[in-house]
Amino acid sequence: MSTSVLVLGHGEMGRAMDVLLAPRVSLAIWDKFPQPGFNSAVLAAAAPRADVVIFCLPTVPHADVLQELLPLLRRDCLCLSVAKGLDDEGRPVAQILADVLGDRFAHGVLHGPMIAEEIHAGGLAFAQLGHRGPGVVDRVTALFTGTRLKVAPAGDILGINWAVILKNVYTLAFGMADELNLGDNVRGWLAVTALAEMDTLWDEAKRIQETKWEQEAVDEAGREGSKRVVGRCQDRQGTVSRQRINEL
Repeated sequence: MSTSVLVLGHGEMGRAMDVLLAPRVSLAIWDKFPQPGFNSAVLAAAAPRADVVIFCLPTVPHADVLQELLPLLRRDCLCLSVAKGLDDEGRPVAQILADVLGDRFAHGVLHGPMIAEEIHAGGLAFAQLGHRGPGVVDRVTALFTGTRLKVAPAGDILGINWAVILKNVYTLAFGMADELNLGDNVRGWLAVTALAEMDTLWDEAKRIQETKWEQEAVDEAGREGSKRVVGRCQDRQGTVSRQRINEL
């Protein structure tokens, strides 16, 4: 029996998930404000059938949409998100998922080099899976095996989430430097400064590891965040970082 996947959001990442998954699963896509020509799924009909729900939405509406979905979802439904920002309370999406879903539903985040335009064009993409709940790694691995998205499990859902948020902040700094033509010396200084700041944050996280963060998982999150800073920002021509600035 085909896996039933509900994608929330028909923006760039929602359409990228369509490209990756449509040939393999029973796919429904919902959008609150559908564009002309797009036939959005109806949540009340699609959510109860879903084995997996993938949130391709900004972080801010996650809590409200989750609350709307809760009475509709099957108990074995898996919820995933690709969101990278903070909500109005300063929570990353991993924290929102934990606050709303708790242990009732398995959930996870997918973060990594997943530029939607490249996925649309048939290129490779890579994601780390931060997860909570039984069976998440096996289910997500099976979902994307054979696609152009390569998934690797990570130990700490919250740490991975914060790493990618910080990467987005640093990307803006690189974009500003590129737009001002400050040169490679400034680019190099920014890279070293960003990585040093991340090291400081991970050290502090390890110091308070009696909270939600395991030391090994924090180390892993720091390494992955560092790779994303370099990979996202050190484009020689500054294409990606300038694009982020121009989008503001």
